[in-house]
Amino acid sequence: MSGKFAFNSQNESSPTNNTCNKQLKHILKEHGAKKITFHGLRHTHANYLLSQKIAI
Repeated sequence: MSGKFAFNSQNESSPTNNTCNKQLKHILKEHGAKKITFHGLRHTHANYLLSQKIAI
């Protein structure tokens, strides 16, 4: 992984939402995982934390 972000744009600047979702889609496809956007992943994670009574 290069750069200071987990997901990088081609010019090494802060990635856009679209860039992150495209890269996430590729990673999920490689691993046979269900499609989800970063926004959906954020909500899924928050719901999981709440279900485990972890303060967010």
